Parts: sequence; structure tokens; C-alpha cells
Amino acid sequence: MGEQTAETGFRKANAIQGANIIQAYGGGICQVSTTLFIPALYSGLDIPERWCHNYVSSYAEPGMDAAVAWGGLDFRIVNNKKYPIVLQVTYANGQLTASIWGTKTEKSSVKVETQVLNSSGETLDVQTIRKISFPDNENAVI
Repeated sequence: MGEQTAETGFRKANAIQGANIIQAYGGGICQVSTTLFIPALYSGLDIPERWCHNYVSSYAEPGMDAAVAWGGLDFRIVNNKKYPIVLQVTYANGQLTASIWGTKTEKSSVKVETQVLNSSGETLDVQTIRKISFPDNENAVI
């Protein structure tokens, strides 16, 4: 998405800096990366880089967000399928929607679980686990 500045067309909105909420150009951009993360997770695509926020966001369940920050945190997905995919992202009536389209060539199912590892005081450690199973091979779970 590039650097978020007034010159590149971004406006100021709420953003996280350390433990503080500040006004910054591109604030809220993590809603876009989170909106792409969820279908990528369920489609079985490879996700080599994804960061979570250090707080629970208002727009995603704990463990289901994808934080990005210019020069530091990135979100990357890789098409590990044998066919091309299409990312379709639309914005209408105040709602952002992301879909991933492709040709399903394998019988598989994807389950996503989140587990709270630590919940003490202001800390919430959550682990996101994706299980991809193949019914033709009961022993294969990724």
C-alpha cells in the first residue's frame, strides 16, 4: 500500500503507537489487511508474514486480525496452489468485503481455532491455529 502520508492520499484516523491511540495518516489501514487475512486463512493460502495487534480490535475477534505498519509490520500471502487465484476487494455502503477466487482441485476442509494462552490483567495472548484436513488421507493435517 505504500507509505501513508497526506501526499499519498491518506487522511488521519485512529492508530496505535505503543500503548496509545493517536491520530496518524493511514490510521485504520489494518482493517483492510484483516479483511484480507480471514479469507486467506480459510482458503489455505500460505501466510508467511502476519502480525497481530497488541490490543483486541473492535472489528475482529482476538487472534483474527492482521496488523500492518509502514517500515515494520507487513502482511503477506503466497499462492501455494497449482492454479491462479483472484483477490476481489470491494467497498460499498461503508463495508469492505474481500473474497478469494480460484479453482478448487483438492478435497480439503479448513478449520480455524483460537486459543487464549494467557489472560491476566491487560494482557491477552491468543494463538490462531489453522487445520487443513484432506478426507482422502485421514493422516494428513496441515
